[in-house]
Amino acid sequence: MNITFLGATGEVTGSCYLMKHNNIKFIVDFGLYQGTENDYLLNSKLPDFKPNEISFIILTHAHIDHCGRIPLLVKKGFKGKIFCTGGTAHLAEILLLDSANIMESEIAIENEKRLAAGLDKVEAIFSKDDVLETIQYFYPLEYQEIIAENNLQIKFINSGHLLGPASVIIKDLSSGKKICFSGDIGSGNNPLLESPSFPESVDTVIMESTYGNRLHENVDLRSDILARTIEHLISEKNIVLIPAFAVGRVQELVYILINHYKDNNKL
Repeated sequence: MNITFLGATGEVTGSCYLMKHNNIKFIVDFGLYQGTENDYLLNSKLPDFKPNEISFIILTHAHIDHCGRIPLLVKKGFKGKIFCTGGTAHLAEILLLDSANIMESEIAIENEKRLAAGLDKVEAIFSKDDVLETIQYFYPLEYQEIIAENNLQIKFINSGHLLGPASVIIKDLSSGKKICFSGDIGSGNNPLLESPSFPESVDTVIMESTYGNRLHENVDLRSDILARTIEHLISEKNIVLIPAFAVGRVQELVYILINHYKDNNKL
């Protein structure tokens, strides 16, 4: 198998790996770039491959920086299977429809500005219709379920990151060689999620390492520090604004605060 890194290299968004195996091409994740001035240009331009040349997609999880450009591939001609877990399929549908709504709203505002400046209009990277077509290609798998595709064996294991996250193990049935894509990995300290599963022995690992140089605090200690900070701010009549928007983070934050105040008879 030959691998080309097409995203999330030197940055943390836009995840995409192009794999070539014998006479086929497939990709692992195809996410949106987020947080840069050139997002629109980066996201609207396809990498150096033709969507109809891609045999299938493997999707590790539903965060937009991993799945957010898949509807663009479908819009441009991709018609293959999108392998993912059931949880990822359900959550990705919600997030991609929301992403399409946001894009269309932002493009409408941008086009008003462009019209006033005498510039040509631009179009959204993809639409809600593109998302609705995309979800028809989702092919959900259970954890540990093994499926064969183009002389490759594909298996998902739980990566403990949010609803339905997976690391994927791909085995070349001809050579017996195995490669593991970690996807995003949970810390194991999330009270709402199972801890990540460890893969069997593999030959190559492509690993997420965004927080690889950090030690996470114990969840109880982290919760206590957060709650005490909030209580201190409120006692001084300050307003607490928490800019939490990432799926998974928000739910964990709400869960932590509710349980803290219940345990301390303040709720």
